[in-house]
Amino acid sequence: MYLNLKTDREKVREALIEMGDYSPSEGEYTFAGACRFVDGKSNELGGYKIYGSAGVNRYLVDENGGIAFSARNSSRPEAIKKARSLGFEIDY
Repeated sequence: MYLNLKTDREKVREALIEMGDYSPSEGEYTFAGACRFVDGKSNELGGYKIYGSAGVNRYLVDENGGIAFSARNSSRPEAIKKARSLGFEIDY
């Protein structure tokens, strides 16, 4: 079972920290922004992106809270492996 931002919010936050991609910022493209999106408090349509450390890693969030690590935006195979082990779905 993959992580879900609606049902596993704290686990998603902990996994982002473990990946080195959590930002406490309330701004756009952050964990807080993704939470607003899944709570229906954002103007984003169709999906939301969380930008990881230095904008290299990206996570795709759907309106149902599904969150996937974007393999297309990571040049490090070990990051994909780690994301999968933490419970992220992998988007190729």
